[in-house]
Amino acid sequence: MAGELAALADIQRIDALILAARTELEASPGALEALEGERRRHRAALDAATAKRERSAKDRREMELEVEARTAAIRRLQSQQAQVKT
Repeated sequence: MAGELAALADIQRIDALILAARTELEASPGALEALEGERRRHRAALDAATAKRERSAKDRREMELEVEARTAAIRRLQSQQAQVKT
């Protein structure tokens, strides 16, 4: 999440620079292209961080489901053992 926030802040900073470059008559097309390229790189980093976070959340949920299933199986076995003892 921190990586995503940093990337988003970088994108916003770059967007402001792009806007300033577009409004300045002296801005060279090369400088604007370089800023837009930097923005694309930061956007890709943000997208990658978001995808990683989403995968982590999915993996965490899958682990939680596995723990729940194992806990239920243990409880069933304990119940069966209790019934056998009585």
